[in-house]
Amino acid sequence: MTQNPTFWRKVVYVSLIGLMAIPLSLLGRPASRGTGEDRGSEGGLLAQTRAEYDLGQSALGEIDPASETMKLATLGMKGIAAMVLWEQANRFKDEENWEAFSATVNQISKLQPNFVKVWEFQAHNISYNVSVEFDDYQGRYDWVKKGFQFLVRGLAYNRESYALLRSLGTYFGFKIGRSDESLQFRHMFRSDTDYHEELRAYIPMDDDVKTLYGPDNWLVSRQWFLQAENKVREGAPLSTNTSHLMFYREAPSQFRNAAMDLEKEFRPDEPARRLWEQAFDAWNVYGNRLLKTSWETQLKLNDKQVQLEQVRNLEAELDEFAPGERQRQLEILRQEIDPGLLEAYDTPAEERSPRQMFMAVEAYNRLHIDDQKIADAVPEAMQDEAYRVLRRLQLARLELTRIEQYRNTVNYLYWFKRCEAEQTLTNLHARSAMYDAMELDRQGVISSTEIIDQTTGEVIRVEPGPIEKYEESFELWAKIFRDFPELVDGVTADEMIEWIERYRNKLEQAGEPFPEPFVLDFMFERAGLGSLAEQIDAMEQGVSPEDTITTEPGDITPVVIPIDPNEIGGGGTQGPRIPGVPMNETPMNDGSGETPEPETSEPETPGAEEPDGGDGTSGEATTPSEPAANEPATTEPSATEPTVGDGNR
Repeated sequence: MTQNPTFWRKVVYVSLIGLMAIPLSLLGRPASRGTGEDRGSEGGLLAQTRAEYDLGQSALGEIDPASETMKLATLGMKGIAAMVLWEQANRFKDEENWEAFSATVNQISKLQPNFVKVWEFQAHNISYNVSVEFDDYQGRYDWVKKGFQFLVRGLAYNRESYALLRSLGTYFGFKIGRSDESLQFRHMFRSDTDYHEELRAYIPMDDDVKTLYGPDNWLVSRQWFLQAENKVREGAPLSTNTSHLMFYREAPSQFRNAAMDLEKEFRPDEPARRLWEQAFDAWNVYGNRLLKTSWETQLKLNDKQVQLEQVRNLEAELDEFAPGERQRQLEILRQEIDPGLLEAYDTPAEERSPRQMFMAVEAYNRLHIDDQKIADAVPEAMQDEAYRVLRRLQLARLELTRIEQYRNTVNYLYWFKRCEAEQTLTNLHARSAMYDAMELDRQGVISSTEIIDQTTGEVIRVEPGPIEKYEESFELWAKIFRDFPELVDGVTADEMIEWIERYRNKLEQAGEPFPEPFVLDFMFERAGLGSLAEQIDAMEQGVSPEDTITTEPGDITPVVIPIDPNEIGGGGTQGPRIPGVPMNETPMNDGSGETPEPETSEPETPGAEEPDGGDGTSGEATTPSEPAANEPATTEPSATEPTVGDGNR
């Protein structure tokens, strides 16, 4: 009997399907975990490829099989499942059901392991919002660590992203070092040896993160930022809202944060001074780094002097086409303005009162001569060449303005001068005397104490009291502020106001009057003139101050007060410069001992920066709309119109 051909075709098809199932099962064989002596299996080619490229989107085996989430996930509705879990996590947090909250957050991470914001948001939620719900410091610290550990877990699923590394740098620095519990958190972190060993698997925990007192959270933060830089160097692209200027500022800034906190917690000594030396070197390296800009160009913050010399040379070249024209126009303008303004303008810089400083700025505005007018006065036969020089001058001045704006945004000069000043022995002695004064103040001591020999009744020595120590410190600070006038209207000056108030209170307790004159009177005569410093700097740059644009600083930092306009660095002058204002700045190159131009200060406008501003966690829960309560701004200066003059707010 003849067999049905259809039957044989079915047999062949089934056999082929069976044979094809063998290689498919080998390719798709899932990986298995080892138990005991069994090392497990890496699985088939597909499983190995998923592991190599982090393509596995979920670990369904680790989700509660009886939950609604599991039912949704297995039906392909992972997004809905994740949304349900996020809602549950928020509810458990409100109910203070911390075990359920932790379990739910872990399930979210299983469903969305490659979504960076999941790790950032929930790590912020745990470290910032959940931790503050506990009354004791240890409980808070433990939950802060849980947030860090959650973020670290995300690194395994997002190996090509720098964002989690950057968030870890921010959290380790600001949550431990700038919260209301920072004193306790920093102490706990220094003594948490088990956690240090845990971190060793991810970052170096050697001498680079240690001070005389133990590992420092700011130096650990720096290591995370360096890891982020390495990731970008390996090819990870920076996001469009992250500028090179702000990104590469973060690692070098942590040295000074560590130094400032050590000076508050311990008597200022060599460990803090060495950190300031490291901060100075790191900040200078940052200034010599080639940075991409929002204008699709590249610049170095320390190139200001190079660009300034180019502007000056081009100005001189333009003036050669019309000798004496600039001076002639200046004399005409001088005859048209108020004599009082001229008097302020002609007064030597060191002799100007604050009022005369304002008047000098106004006089400069009226005496300002545009380079265009010089070019227009050139004989017709040479105008083509003169206008070519004018165009080169305008482009050079634009580049100088861009460098100024970038320096302003990170308050480059202030922090450069601050690091330089803090290294000096004068500064070390000033801070040590202030620390001693505040310690005596806290102990309730009012005046000096005589130490008497119990046998002879003679005075052996006199131990200075808080008043004497305050006065010793103020004398030293007066010298520092005269040597480094850039510090007058900044973070340092904010500290000084608090110290003077303590000194005043102690004098009242002792029944003594406040000294007149006070050794720091000169500082307060200049305080609050930061915007004027910007205008004077603009004058020296040859830009009309009213034409400058202020931008919101990316950091919080000081504005330099022109105690002595002679010491304010300038840019290329276009038109008459203020008498007595030097135009010779010297930028610092890698490894050199020269200091860059004294300009006014850049805006990370102080009163706060590093005090990088505080982390916004003053003990209150925050809504984690961003990963960090006070993550450093990533915005760049406006690409449309640059700003001139350090010290914008």
